[in-house]
Amino acid sequence: MRAYPKRKVAAKTPGTILHHRERNIKSLFWQAEIPNVAHIQPQRTHAGVGEHKETENQAQIGSFFAFFVISVIKNLATFGTAVWQGCISNWGQIGGLQVAATSTKPTTADEQALSLAQSRPRHAPGTVAHSTRVAGPDIETRLSPRAPLALTAIMLKCTHPLDERPFMLALEGIRVLDLTRYLPGGFATLWLADLGVDVIKIEAPGVGDLGRWLGDPNGSGLGPYFAALNRGKRSLCLDLKAAGDVEIFLKLVQTADVLIESFRPGVMARLSLDYDKLSAVNPRLIYCAISGYGQTGPASHRPGHDLDYVAESGMLSVGAMQQTPAPLPVQIADIGGGAMPALTAILAALLARTRSGRGQFLDVSMLGGTLAWLAFLLPVQAATPGADEPSGTGMLTGRSLCYNVYECADGRHLAISALEPKFWFEVCERLARPDLKPLGFNPQPGAEERMAAFCTFIRSQPLAHWLARLGDDVCCAPVLTLDEMQALPAVQASGLICIEPASGLPQIGFPVLLSDTPAVALRPTPRLGEHTQEILAELATRL
Repeated sequence: MRAYPKRKVAAKTPGTILHHRERNIKSLFWQAEIPNVAHIQPQRTHAGVGEHKETENQAQIGSFFAFFVISVIKNLATFGTAVWQGCISNWGQIGGLQVAATSTKPTTADEQALSLAQSRPRHAPGTVAHSTRVAGPDIETRLSPRAPLALTAIMLKCTHPLDERPFMLALEGIRVLDLTRYLPGGFATLWLADLGVDVIKIEAPGVGDLGRWLGDPNGSGLGPYFAALNRGKRSLCLDLKAAGDVEIFLKLVQTADVLIESFRPGVMARLSLDYDKLSAVNPRLIYCAISGYGQTGPASHRPGHDLDYVAESGMLSVGAMQQTPAPLPVQIADIGGGAMPALTAILAALLARTRSGRGQFLDVSMLGGTLAWLAFLLPVQAATPGADEPSGTGMLTGRSLCYNVYECADGRHLAISALEPKFWFEVCERLARPDLKPLGFNPQPGAEERMAAFCTFIRSQPLAHWLARLGDDVCCAPVLTLDEMQALPAVQASGLICIEPASGLPQIGFPVLLSDTPAVALRPTPRLGEHTQEILAELATRL
């Protein structure tokens, strides 16, 4: 882990200590803590450097304030004119308020802050973007108590050296070599990049990650599948079958904290780049291998994709009532069974390394990770009489009146999840169906007939009718389209959906608020080999 110099922070005084959730829009330009100016004045030396000196001269104090304000305004103007050419300017949202792609020349500090939020710079080595988010439609007011700093974020058009930035990123100083393809590894390293990791994506020259070209109509190499997983990363082209490139790769391993790959077991060994070889080069290296069935065992050689692991886990057999199990709309095995276990194991290994001083090998099986999702279902079903229930007849998979999805008269659907008696009783009152209060879990006998009758009842009116009657406080919700989801006030207020500048596509940001080390994307999606020369130059200076 690279060590960075400590920041110099002036002594805080009453009135200058602001929690980040209470700062106003001006705090988009991180506030350096200023000593009590009633006791100091600037004094210029022959080198032009201001020095603080005690004084009681009020005129000099006024001069200091004038000098300070003018300097701030000049710096703001300088930042505002340094626009990154070619960058899509509406990166992120400010508390649900989409920043306009164009604006007039700012005339105030607040307008300048908004102007800077419209564009995303290309950062020089050793600098990063300061990023924050302001909650609520009224950006002039102080931040809401629930308004965090940016989750993924608005990229402000200003940079600070590492020893001057107002915050650290949670995993700043960690370097990860990403040899993965497709969703499991790409999602894991995406979140690591959001948390401040220097993720170097190593791609084959010429073609790169095949995901670059999926769904990419113009051949830019920034298709939606690739862009969705690779913001914040750097791209380096190496041919791991060429001796010269392997030599570079081994030198890069010496600088890395983590390597993550998703080849089938045995591929890296055939390249003589397996854990045994790389750990000899760097004993502190954490090597994470994601595969379908693990590195050992009778199925380790088998290929597979998300649907295979979900099917073999038994999950599809207990889904909604239907004759044939259908693929799920999201990749549970790839993300929940591959990416999330890999992230957890990597963070655990990094923590363990602080005590042991050694790296380790992490064997992530996507089938094993998917089985972990059955932690609730498996024991509960095993403890229930008639354990192998038909599809759609479990308490939470289609049998219960109080926990189900219903079609309405207009073809839209209503989800009811009123598991607790107090919620279900209230639902029954608002639907004028008090007879159903003791039947929420739809016990036998008569369960099928009761369910059919209730479905007919809900189907008698459109979705809007039921939403108006039920309100928003009884665990009921409409089934929304993706477009409707993006217009949801709760989603807009979260600031989670932003426009990735390289591809121009909407993306979901890091979903967790870290109060002191916010998650931000420091770079747009890289083009193939975009950072090759930059990384090689860094490598030359480090070794």
